[in-house]
Amino acid sequence: MKRSGQENGFTFRSEMGEREEVPEAQESKITVNDRAANQKVDTEQSKKSEPVPALEALEVKKRYPGVDALDGVSFTVGKGRVVGLLGPNGSGKSTFMRIAAGQTRPRSGNVLIQGLEPGLQTRKLVSYVPEHDHLYSWMKVEEAVDFFAVFFPGFSRERVGEMMEFMKIPRGKKISNLSRGMRTRLKLVLALGWNAELLLLDEPLSGIDPASREKVLQGILQGCGERGVAMLISTHLVGEVEPLLDGVVFLEEGRVQLKGDCDHIREEYGTSLDQLMRRELA
Repeated sequence: MKRSGQENGFTFRSEMGEREEVPEAQESKITVNDRAANQKVDTEQSKKSEPVPALEALEVKKRYPGVDALDGVSFTVGKGRVVGLLGPNGSGKSTFMRIAAGQTRPRSGNVLIQGLEPGLQTRKLVSYVPEHDHLYSWMKVEEAVDFFAVFFPGFSRERVGEMMEFMKIPRGKKISNLSRGMRTRLKLVLALGWNAELLLLDEPLSGIDPASREKVLQGILQGCGERGVAMLISTHLVGEVEPLLDGVVFLEEGRVQLKGDCDHIREEYGTSLDQLMRRELA
């Protein structure tokens, strides 16, 4: 049976393929659904076009017996950015670093490295320098270089050699015979010897004399500046690292007290980050 024309606001199509009218209400519903679908596609495409941060912390919590080491910590480190994870001793900085390095897991929440959970896939992306001395003391400096060259793909002996010369690290000495400041320089040089996308520095200046601190910071700039490596530096020595920082996260008792762009924070509070932390955390 073939029908044509308009009846009651409908346009319709017969079984033979003629145009069939659809109710006006249904046409409106289809239009709304189409718009919603298009908006969803636009949103998804916009998300895909946004750069993935080098590190993203999402409501990270970690508890040890009797204490909340981290309590809902959230922030990001963009690619090529240098962010300070600042706070007094015991504020949760080292715990966060170990989670980001994949050495321990959070109780809840997550840390993502370029969108990936810490694990085998992220080990080639992250270079982690812990506060404790993790080098083999019985090795000579040159042997430590050989050791790292075996385990880290893309390790550059040329870059390491240049930085060792800049840092004035004696190649022939045993690590056990180096001063604490010199061992810290060596840890940093070895960490910068391969093409990591994210550098995690946990209290790199702790226990180091002022002269060595300056050399360590100069080494960081020389090793990372031109390559655009993202860095997260944890320290309570805010005044020493402030000139390096693009952004900052202040921790106290495992909670984020303040975070943001360094210039904006200095402008808003009318003081340096060092003075701000001394004032707010006193």
